[in-house]
Amino acid sequence: MLLWMCGLALATVLDFEDVEVSGEISQPSYSFVSQRHLDAPIGLKQARRLVRQHVADPSPVEAMRRADALQVVRDQAFIEAMRAVDAGADVDLDPLQALDREARRLYLDAAPGLADDHAARALFLAARLGVELDLDPIPELDTCLELDPHGAYASQARVLLADTHFASMNLKKALPMYATVAAGEGRLASYARYRLAWCQYNLGDFESAVSQLEGLWAGSGPLAQEARRDAVLFASALGVDEARSVLARSCGTDPACLAEGSRQIQASESL
Repeated sequence: MLLWMCGLALATVLDFEDVEVSGEISQPSYSFVSQRHLDAPIGLKQARRLVRQHVADPSPVEAMRRADALQVVRDQAFIEAMRAVDAGADVDLDPLQALDREARRLYLDAAPGLADDHAARALFLAARLGVELDLDPIPELDTCLELDPHGAYASQARVLLADTHFASMNLKKALPMYATVAAGEGRLASYARYRLAWCQYNLGDFESAVSQLEGLWAGSGPLAQEARRDAVLFASALGVDEARSVLARSCGTDPACLAEGSRQIQASESL
């Protein structure tokens, strides 16, 4: 099982009711990867003990605690499985999926009996597991945000929800969610700004798409690298001169960046 990827700047004021797109949409190559770390982690030894214990009818708090323990055990099993793969062994990942399915069930069972903020946490974690299990996460994410719209998991829930809508070509719903998270700060906000730019590009608003990436292309991380490349792609839709201007601003004197951007511009000219 791989981690879900699940997905920022100032929110852009748009008439979201008129946001529509038809046909295929272009998908960005960079995605936000959410770590499976818990906000109240359990040690591996304690987690294994909780998993071994049989509780016929756990309380909501006990159910969520057991679900957390299952995830700790599952993560350790995943690490051991990847070590075996690296050593050349054949590995069956079905047991990991079984742990994820059981944890998801327990989170969903626990949520109705918990306070709103704790229920929102349980629903977000169930949704995240749902993505990994190829299940629709939208019902859990919608309820998570209804229960705790400004809580600890709200931004992550909005990004995962927006990514889900984006993947299904529903930019009308994805765009305002990215914009809300983009108004914040930090890594998640930067990712939302990047995805917001891709929404605008797919909707034909190329100038706004380029503007969203300004400020993201500085630095050496993967998001900055993608922002530099994508800014040239977006600007190419405005013309060769604009693409060359963006290339110079985003790459500076970096020869590798300039070479790649120049290839992109040449490719766009040949279309």
